[in-house]
Parts: sequence; C-alpha cells; structure tokens
Amino acid sequence: MKTPIILFFNWLIEMRLVILFHRALCLEHGLDGLVEGEVEQDSTLLAGMEKLLRDTGWFSIIFDEHRNIRPGYLLVSEGVELQSTGGLEKTVASDLLVKIIPIYHGG
Repeated sequence: MKTPIILFFNWLIEMRLVILFHRALCLEHGLDGLVEGEVEQDSTLLAGMEKLLRDTGWFSIIFDEHRNIRPGYLLVSEGVELQSTGGLEKTVASDLLVKIIPIYHGG
C-alpha cells in the first residue's frame, strides 16, 4: 500500500502533452498548429487532449459531442494510430507528442 506522502507526490506529477496539427488543417481552420501544456499523469490521453483543446476551437473540429474522433482524421503518437488501438483511453505515463492529420492531407 502506498503511503499518503507518495500519493501526494504522485498527484503533483504532470506530463507534458504536445498536440501538433497538420498544416492543411491549420490553413483550413485558421487556427494555431501547436497546442501544448501539462496534464495529470493519471488522466487518459483523451481527457488530457480535451483539457488542452477546450478553449482553442480545435476540440469541436476533431471530436464530436460524444468525444469520438470525427471521420477524416488520424491521431498518431509514437508511430501508432490512436483510435483503432484504443490509445486515447490509455493513461498518460510520460511526455507525449500527438500528431493530428487529415486523411485528405495529400502525402
């Protein structure tokens, strides 16, 4: 069993999450192509992305009202496509870069 002091320090640990949007998306929507910030270590990647994108305009472009990825987008991190592998529901365990690519990106 973890002691209270360890639990306290685990709560303080935050991970750096960087979300990079493909240039085609930035041109189409007129939004910045990079969002970054700190997320709690025990949060899911989806919750962390929602926290960082909430006030940028990007969240509603990429995700629908049920927090599902809209058709036409790939989310990739560490060489793995996140939607089909369940990666959005995994907890953030280290600093992470997520790239969002439209399917129509042209290569």
